[in-house]
Amino acid sequence: MNKIYKILVNTLAPSIFANGGLRKKILKLSGFKIGSGSRINSGFHFDSNNVWIGNNVVINHFFNFFDAGKNAKLIIEDNVFIGPNCHIVAMSHEIGTSVQRAGKTYAKDITIGRGTWIGADVKILPGITIGSGCVIGVGSVVTKDTEKDSLYVGIPARKVKDL
Repeated sequence: MNKIYKILVNTLAPSIFANGGLRKKILKLSGFKIGSGSRINSGFHFDSNNVWIGNNVVINHFFNFFDAGKNAKLIIEDNVFIGPNCHIVAMSHEIGTSVQRAGKTYAKDITIGRGTWIGADVKILPGITIGSGCVIGVGSVVTKDTEKDSLYVGIPARKVKDL
């Protein structure tokens, strides 16, 4: 994403002064794919515009997508609801030497399956696929792929029941 789009996407669009329609126009102009009926609330941050958001998706306030400019893809399928203050972190670091443990940066794509509900304050780590129809409980940290139609909670998130 070039500097002008970064300013538009991460300064103007997330502002409380931009309404939902203007927000979507700015994001689409910047290269985002956003389906009909989707809503993205204020206070978000996107490191990348390699983002596909399906139909009828709700992304609540203070959503963050980090990929350190590595162009990781974020796919959010139809009918997903994401609670406030969620962080999708598509990037991390290899473990370096004792001089600097945060070594080389890498990024991996993330997919959130259709119909999923992500609770508030959830963290999703690089390379994760959330199965369709899942519920990820408040405050969970998803470190592994999830099975579809399941409830996951905790740090790290673990399956507690089928839905």
